[in-house]
Formats: sequence, C-alpha cells, structure tokens
Amino acid sequence: EAAIAEFQAVADKFGGNVGEKAKYFVAVNRLAVDRAAAVSELDALSKTGGEVGSLSKFALAQAKAGDGKFDEAAALYQDLAASGDPVIAKDTINLELAGIYEKQGKKEDAVRVLFDLVKAASEAKDKDGNPVMLSATAQEAKTKLEELDPAKAKELPQQATPAPAGLPFGN
Repeated sequence: EAAIAEFQAVADKFGGNVGEKAKYFVAVNRLAVDRAAAVSELDALSKTGGEVGSLSKFALAQAKAGDGKFDEAAALYQDLAASGDPVIAKDTINLELAGIYEKQGKKEDAVRVLFDLVKAASEAKDKDGNPVMLSATAQEAKTKLEELDPAKAKELPQQATPAPAGLPFGN
C-alpha cells in the first residue's frame, strides 16, 4: 500500500508520460489490495495507447486470466499480438495466448500459436544471416509444443547451431 501512495503522489504531481507510468504502477500494485479497482484502472489505461497502454493491456489480460475470464484475456492478448507494438515481445504475448487457449480446451489453437512462434524463432537470422539461438520464451514454447503435440513439434525446422559470437572459426 505504501507503493500505491508513492506512485499516486507522482501521478498527482506530474503529468504526461511520467504521470501515466505512475498511474500504471498504482494500478498494478493495487491488484493485491483492491483487485476490482485495479482492473478498472488498468482497463482505462489500456485504452490510452503507447507504452503505458500496452503494458496496462498486458497486465489486464493477466488479471483476467487469473480471474478465470479466459475469453476476455484471449481477446486482449490477440489485440496485443496484432498491434505490432514493440513494448512487449510478440513471443511473450503469444506464449501467454497459447496458455489461455490451452485452459479453454482449444488445444489446436494453442498448438498453432506455439508452432508459429517456435518456427519463426527457429528461422531467425542475425544481421549477417547467421542463425540465432532460441530465446528463453521460444524454448519454453517449444517444450510446451512437444508436450501438447509431439508429432507437430517434429515438423519444426531443424535449427542450425549458431556459432559463438566473436570467435573466428576457419580463419
């Protein structure tokens, strides 16, 4: 509750970007003490756009999922995934969306999202055209895909092993 008061003081004192971020932190911290009010605040902030809007929408989706409101959470995650906003990694959003689909009993949708996530990550290249290692999120998605649909997981392209950065092999 102390954090809420401090962030609220910042929100009251400053406007603009700083004030908006402070309002976001108020809402997120309020989830533990007054969930209904926090969800309402996050909902309002999620409509503001920009960094605070995206972060608020993500936090709102997590809160809805935690409350068992999977349809609402899925809609928020789908909106974030379609937005192209770089604030929250698309892989993170899609991993969360796949988890919601799984909880809804939509295994095919979960498998599709996971497969697409891991396939794109497996085919990613660095600026020199060399393969890059799977991120922790993509690795988690791959593990989940193997658990949900081992046959579909076998359809993934084999990822080339990236060479350690900065080591001149073959010179």
